[in-house]
Amino acid sequence: YIHVQEGGMAHVYRVALAGVESWIAVTNGERACLLQDVRAGDILFAAADFNHPPDLYTISINAEDERRLTRLNTTLLAQIALPTVEHLLFRSSDGALIEGWMLKPSFGAAPYPTILYIHGGPHSGFGHTFSFDFQMLTGAGYAVLIVNQRGSTGYGDDFANAILGDWGNLDYADLMAGVDDAVAQGLADADRLGVCGLSGGGNLSCWTVGQTRRFKAAVPENPLTNWRSFYGVSDIGVWFSFNELGGHPHEIPDTYARCSPITYAHTCTTPTLLIQGEQDWRCPSEQSE
Repeated sequence: YIHVQEGGMAHVYRVALAGVESWIAVTNGERACLLQDVRAGDILFAAADFNHPPDLYTISINAEDERRLTRLNTTLLAQIALPTVEHLLFRSSDGALIEGWMLKPSFGAAPYPTILYIHGGPHSGFGHTFSFDFQMLTGAGYAVLIVNQRGSTGYGDDFANAILGDWGNLDYADLMAGVDDAVAQGLADADRLGVCGLSGGGNLSCWTVGQTRRFKAAVPENPLTNWRSFYGVSDIGVWFSFNELGGHPHEIPDTYARCSPITYAHTCTTPTLLIQGEQDWRCPSEQSE
């Protein structure tokens, strides 16, 4: 029993370890279900969605008799004006189908001031799970646009590997296509856009403000800005850089430069606030400095 990401959802699957290849989804629905334990014919899992923090559930190993065990935040959630969520599907610059979501504040009217919030990894994904950041921003009157751009997991190996050796190309195009789609639908205000993200999302936030002036402010957090120095200062620098870019710095210096946001920093006119955790060894403070 494992949990598997499918687009913006995660579910518990039963997978055969021997014999004929087979698998079956044990949980379902627009939510993220994370396996906790399997015992005596029952599966314990935690489940969350955009507007509900995780609670515990059980279900039989035959995917029957799901039972909710906890309601930890019912009283709190009743006091909060929760956002509404709109599912987005749109085409990127090369015709690829990209998935995203718009969390709309409970007050105000469209088109909303909108924050493009970029996920990290980059091999991870956004979707049907709870985020304190999203709730904070929508509670302040912003819409939050999230996109599973190229490099994201949950859409197959080709999709996740499309950015290898080419960070800042298709992933950036996907994000801008998401912004264009939200603007075209009248959801996002083209004159009131911000961008932010952590780690890999910080990388793409820094990249974005070096490529366009359409955003009024940017807040990269713990970013990767300089591949060449990242190779030496990050706890995963040597192997991660090699795997993501296709070689070592002395072998492909042009790729290291081309894929580094710092290469384009001189073109940035967007007010940008860099936030950095001093104990982050993955994307160390040197990258923000």
